[in-house]
Amino acid sequence: MREVVKRALELSATAIVLVHNHPSGDPTPSRADVEMTKQIVAAAKP
Repeated sequence: MREVVKRALELSATAIVLVHNHPSGDPTPSRADVEMTKQIVAAAKP
């Protein structure tokens, strides 16, 4: 999580797009997916 925000800041990014695969073929986000996304959003806010 910290690495994602750090790299975005290094690049002066104006947006972050998060993507990962679901080998099972079911694209429904898991609780872990949602929680990690919330943590990244919170870290990037300031």
